[in-house]
Amino acid sequence: MNADATQDKFLTIVSHELLTPTAAIIGWAEWLGRTAVDDERLAHGIEVIKRNAQLQAQLIEHLIDFSQVSKDDFRLDLQRITILPTVKAAIEAMLPLAFVKDIKIVAQLSPVSGWIIGDTFRLQQVFTNLISNAIKCTPSGGDIRVLLLDDGTWVEVKVSDTGKGISAELLPDIFEGSRRADNGSRSQSGGLGLGLNISRRLIERHGGRINAFSKGSGQGATFTVQLPRTDVNGDH
Repeated sequence: MNADATQDKFLTIVSHELLTPTAAIIGWAEWLGRTAVDDERLAHGIEVIKRNAQLQAQLIEHLIDFSQVSKDDFRLDLQRITILPTVKAAIEAMLPLAFVKDIKIVAQLSPVSGWIIGDTFRLQQVFTNLISNAIKCTPSGGDIRVLLLDDGTWVEVKVSDTGKGISAELLPDIFEGSRRADNGSRSQSGGLGLGLNISRRLIERHGGRINAFSKGSGQGATFTVQLPRTDVNGDH
């Protein structure tokens, strides 16, 4: 497939994904404006509009990030940091979403003594995206595990879920934004499938690596981020 065809397909996917929440917002706004409704129905309509507006904002944010990251049109605020507070912040940010779905997040976070060179904001963005995806793809009553390990060379963060899993044919392309969305894999839970592509690029810019593992559909998935440790002098 040539570049123009790929771009056309991507724009079609983007348009479709943006139209879905837009249609819900317009539809409910018009219906509420024309019909006398009780407080319960009004509250429900407002919640639907709010949820779809948030989804639309998230899609647009992902598009902006994807454009910047794919063109290398962004800077990292690199500092010598420990990763533990960043992982904790990502978990805490996702707790309300997990609570709503009755999903338990189990954190096993070793008190990592090693340091890394990283951008706290961007790394939290990566971990938040991984946990958010896990929540979206896990049925109510399921579990998500977040592990933080340090083997002396790499600081490793694993996010595992008991959700829908990833089929063998889709696994190789899981980090390829538009292809993942087009294939209708985990992106069916909401979004363009750009979050993982952005995450991969950000981790690679940190000198790290990210991979996905799943035994197949319905058997959950595990995403692993590895970041190189640095010594106290800031050298790898």
